[in-house]
Amino acid sequence: MIWKIITNNVKSVEVPTLLETSSNYLLMLNIMTKIEKIIEF
Repeated sequence: MIWKIITNNVKSVEVPTLLETSSNYLLMLNIMTKIEKIIEF
């Protein structure tokens, strides 16, 4: 899913900005998973 979104954005987004957004997206995913784990407890 993530790679499909990234590849779709490659057409309109430049490579350096894409790398920044993808890293930020991964950080958001990590934060969301941590929050979900906290909520489970």
